Amino acid sequence: MPPATTRQVALSYSIKSIELIKYSTWLCQKFCANVMEFQ
Repeated sequence: MPPATTRQVALSYSIKSIELIKYSTWLCQKFCANVMEFQ
């Protein structure tokens, strides 16, 4: 496997994981806001 391909794969994986972390953080904030409203 050429180094460039490996780097591209690693880059795409890290971008996906960053997006996943951002999404789950947003989801948690929405959930926490809903819980606060019910209390």
